[in-house]
Amino acid sequence: MSSARLQPWPLALALAAPLLVLLALLMALQRHGLDRLQVLPAVLIGVSLMAYSLVAYQRRRRALLLALRRDTLPASPTSPASSTSPLPRSR
Repeated sequence: MSSARLQPWPLALALAAPLLVLLALLMALQRHGLDRLQVLPAVLIGVSLMAYSLVAYQRRRRALLLALRRDTLPASPTSPASSTSPLPRSR
């Protein structure tokens, strides 16, 4: 029987963008003057990768929620006037 081994790649890929930003900020602290501009591409790339990851995560969660709602909710009437409830409607 094969045992499930923990793969190091997903963890490394998940931490790559935050570590890139952290490393770039540490390098910015060591540089002076206009040399600090050299770390700007690394910061922008790391931040944009994290922002894209956040947006993709939210889209996946929203799609999953909509799929769950669509599969579990019964068909509802299109208008409240067509309701067959014995209770009178409140105004």
